[in-house]
Amino acid sequence: MNVYEKIYASWKFEALTPSFAMRGGVRSCGCSREVGAFDYEKCQSLAEHSLGMKALVEAILNEPSLIPEEIAALGDWTRQYVAMSKVASIHDAPEALLAGDICADGSRDDVKQDLAEREKFEEFLLFYPAHLQASILSCYIEFQEKSSARGWFLYCADKTDAILTMLEYASMGKAGSVLCRLSPTTQDHLNSEICRSDVPYEAWMVQFCDDITRYAKYKNISQIFVNIILAARANLARRIGDEDGEEACDVGKFYIEPEITWIDRFNEAKKVTFPCSVTLNP
Repeated sequence: MNVYEKIYASWKFEALTPSFAMRGGVRSCGCSREVGAFDYEKCQSLAEHSLGMKALVEAILNEPSLIPEEIAALGDWTRQYVAMSKVASIHDAPEALLAGDICADGSRDDVKQDLAEREKFEEFLLFYPAHLQASILSCYIEFQEKSSARGWFLYCADKTDAILTMLEYASMGKAGSVLCRLSPTTQDHLNSEICRSDVPYEAWMVQFCDDITRYAKYKNISQIFVNIILAARANLARRIGDEDGEEACDVGKFYIEPEITWIDRFNEAKKVTFPCSVTLNP
């Protein structure tokens, strides 16, 4: 088991096992429509999502060989660790208090919402030790704005938790579809066309690859999270069928490819070269 497989396994143990719950942002994607081994009757809370993000952040920061140079160079390691862990733990708390889980469906005013969430986050900090307040707030702002290596690291952890969760749903027969939303976005359709699939774990990966490409200067950080996703895919890849050899596309059956196979189509559609490797080296 390599280091990325270990991080995926620790995320699964810490974040997924306690809840087996439906992510609030994907309930409309059809993942909970069929009763199976696990019937997700409740939405995953923002607290459960935050636990997943926190599990990823801490697992990586506790692995010396993976700590990005840009983050290690910040100094005062204890304060950096606390700040990043705290932001992961409570990054969605302002959203929960303001409006609950807000799905990225194009209907929200991101600038206005981010400002409102930041103001609410500042209120939280009054309950933290004074010597930590400034570092936690600056870390949160960097996460919102993706304005630093530390902020990008946290953003990647946030998105990776979502993709890992969707992979787990698919492995349980609840792959879902981003086109099942009441109002699928233009981006949903574009992402689906690129990967030739409407399942969330794949369509969201297209979007994550797009984000990674736009922040190519942090490709070494991005590669860590891409590797964790690749490790999860390889672990969960399997074809579901009966003894008669029914096709995987039949109702109730699915297939998770162990690797990202559409990256060339992504590069062609976006007119870019994806900066990270999509082959997981042991």
